[in-house]
Amino acid sequence: MKALKNGGWKHVRKELWKNRFLYLMLAIPLLYFFVFKYGAIGWLGIAFKNYNARAGLWKSKGVGLKYFKMFLNDPYFFTVLKNTIIISLCSLVFYFPVPIILALMINEVKGVRKKKFVQTVTYLPYFISTVVRP
Repeated sequence: MKALKNGGWKHVRKELWKNRFLYLMLAIPLLYFFVFKYGAIGWLGIAFKNYNARAGLWKSKGVGLKYFKMFLNDPYFFTVLKNTIIISLCSLVFYFPVPIILALMINEVKGVRKKKFVQTVTYLPYFISTVVRP
């Protein structure tokens, strides 16, 4: 509130106007987060509705926990839960440390040209997969 003591609201408005382009640049990522992160939270209510596309989310009939009970009573529930946990743990154990180990190995390569070549070769599959679509 130092700005209010020095020049009042007039000073604050002047500073805001002076930096308007910075605030405009900040508005774009904020808009992204509000639309795609917080805006999507409203659609979580679809889990408690018998969703009808014509009626929309708000006019569809509510069913409470019917679908959750149906999922929990399904004979494949524990198989699905076990597979989900196994896949998550495997991805943590195998996929998390691999990039770190690769970065440490590339760091140990002697010579700038050799290091750049190894970096290019290891990154090439990601580049090709984004350019070449089946």
